[in-house]
Parts: sequence; C-alpha cells; structure tokens
Amino acid sequence: MPDPARRRIVAAAAAAGGLALAGWTRAARAEDAPFERATRQTLAPVPLTDMDGAAVALESLRGRPALVNLWATWCEPCRAEMPSLDALQAVSDDEVRVVALNVGESPDRIRRFVQQSGLAVTVWRAPSSVLKTWGVRILPTTLLLDAQGRVRLQVTGARDWSDTATREAIASLRAPRGRT
Repeated sequence: MPDPARRRIVAAAAAAGGLALAGWTRAARAEDAPFERATRQTLAPVPLTDMDGAAVALESLRGRPALVNLWATWCEPCRAEMPSLDALQAVSDDEVRVVALNVGESPDRIRRFVQQSGLAVTVWRAPSSVLKTWGVRILPTTLLLDAQGRVRLQVTGARDWSDTATREAIASLRAPRGRT
C-alpha cells in the first residue's frame, strides 16, 4: 500500500489535471465567446480540400470578408454552433463567406454529420497539423478575414453568430484597416 504522502501527491496531480480540463472545456463552451484582435495577420499555407477532395486555397476567399471556423464532429461546442454559422451564411451570403474548416476527420464522417444536421454551409477539410501551424489551441476557433485575406479578428470558443456583435464585426472587416 502506497504511503499517505505519495497518495496526496497523486490525488493533487489528478485534481490539477481535472481542473485544467474543466477550464479548457468551459473556455471551449463559452456561450458567447468574444471577438478578439487576431495575433497574426497571415495564415501559413496548409493543404486544404473541399468535400470532393479537390484542392482549395484560402486565396479563393479574397474579395469579401470571410469567417473560417475550425471544427470537428466530436467537438460538442462546434456541433452546437454549426446551425448558427449555417444561418449566418444563408442571410449574409453577399457580405461574408462562411467556411467550416473541419480538422483531421474523414470525408465520410463529415458528410454523415452534415447530412444528419441538414447544413448547407461550405465545408472544407484540413489536416490536424493546421492547429499547430495556425496556433489554434481550442476548437471551435473562428478566424475572421478581411477582403484582402488578412486575419483581423478571432473567436476562441463557440458563439451565437446571429447577434448584433457579429454584424458589427463583419462590418469592421469591410472598413479600412485603421478604423477597427
């Protein structure tokens, strides 16, 4: 039987790990994750594909603002915000392009989720390495790009994309750089 001191150390380590996990989950499940200024303006190239396996490029989003939402089907906050992103695309198609960028999952798994959910949002795929390459630590994370393809804002965690703050953020992406 281990000594009491060792049991206390193991219990403390387990508790710390549990608190860290709880904090990560709470951050990822935030009701209305805030818009934050992006820590980077450009995104390093990574191989992206559409759902048919054809190569796509972030550059194709230039010309109007875009929201690139990094997500996975196993991520509950990601799943919860998908209908909101889908609705945003439906009502703002001329103003902003919405891309749901799935991270590291198979096309079959993604297709099943999209079909079961009845989503119409544009879905692209990226390898899991995109998280490290782009410095993303939590899913969902949404990057808001201006019409020139520069990352201007980001949201770490889930949010309701139908609110006034979203409309204001999209408007700020169309504004000249010095006005945000």
